[in-house]
Amino acid sequence: MKRSYNIYLQTAKIGAVAGMRSMVAISLLSGHLAKIDPKTLQNTPLALLKTPTANTALKLAVVGEMLADKMPFTPARTAVLPLLWRVVWGALLGAVTTSGRRRSEALPGALVGGGAALFTSYFFYLLRVRGAERLHIPDALMGIAEDAAVLALGANVAQESE
Repeated sequence: MKRSYNIYLQTAKIGAVAGMRSMVAISLLSGHLAKIDPKTLQNTPLALLKTPTANTALKLAVVGEMLADKMPFTPARTAVLPLLWRVVWGALLGAVTTSGRRRSEALPGALVGGGAALFTSYFFYLLRVRGAERLHIPDALMGIAEDAAVLALGANVAQESE
């Protein structure tokens, strides 16, 4: 039972990362996949994520996402398309995280990962907006604090997946 709890906690964390910064979550998946059995996910679209080129490109995408997040023209993560992107990636990452144990756990993992992404998308959006208003802190500074939080959570997820 404890093992099941741990895998779903890990799944919720990766979903939470996807809700905060989707490219960080995808980059974490790429790094994890690069370390596991070469035959895992062979002949699937996700096999591309295992390559060193993809891993490097995704790290650059993380930096790009963090910079774009601070720009005034960037849509809110709670807008339909950005939110859908985050939830889909949270669900996919959740399915991949849990299906390594048993295929039957892929659907519950997808629900946990997607749900966590949905929740954290709204939670951290509201925290950032309301925090900036009430504390009179510039949005970009709140975004940097959020970047630090997502990187810390991402590092925790990466460490636990080793």
